[in-house]
Amino acid sequence: MQIIFKIVSAILHFVADISGLSYVEINIVVYYFIIPFTYLVLIDSLWGKHYLKISFILISIMFFIFINDFKVFSEKLFVISVNFLGSFGFLGLNYTYSSVVFCVFVVIGIYLVLAVLLILKRKNQLKYQNNI
Repeated sequence: MQIIFKIVSAILHFVADISGLSYVEINIVVYYFIIPFTYLVLIDSLWGKHYLKISFILISIMFFIFINDFKVFSEKLFVISVNFLGSFGFLGLNYTYSSVVFCVFVVIGIYLVLAVLLILKRKNQLKYQNNI
């Protein structure tokens, strides 16, 4: 778990260095904007619609218009996130383990479920097209 945590942290630090944003800001962008957006893109693909991704983009635009200081906002949200991840001590999970479980394994698990559902949908579409 420690190795996975260090790898993810190193990647986020690298992106922060090349983007000019702080580690905290990149963390918030990735986990609160990019990952949820990609989930919504996959769900919209399942539905054959564009509702969720368009709604998310509009809400995000409004958010960034009305937020005064993204750095301050990110720091506050990061503290809340750290506290959340630290709250699983009663399960024997420290911050590092909770981070890997929720921010890596759960994220990958959701991608896998959505990918399987998309593959099944495509197979059914091909089967239906071949039967016509």
